[in-house]
Amino acid sequence: MSNTANTSSSTATGTSAQILKGYIDRIENLEEDKAQVSEDIKDVYNEAAGEGFDKKALRIVIKNRKIDKATRESLEAVVETYEAAIV
Repeated sequence: MSNTANTSSSTATGTSAQILKGYIDRIENLEEDKAQVSEDIKDVYNEAAGEGFDKKALRIVIKNRKIDKATRESLEAVVETYEAAIV
């Protein structure tokens, strides 16, 4: 194998390592951001609880708002059917 081939392979490996390190650094930074956002959300729930709002109910409302209306209504109908069946 020629010296040029070794240099080329080494450069490619070095470049790949730099690219990989860049991805890892970005992911780690995003994980830190995510942890901070999670803390902020927890603080807002606690603040709402301090004002007398139920945290579990708030979580349900937030979850339901993420689901489009038709899907939510369909799911609620199925839940009602299941609940009626076990009474």
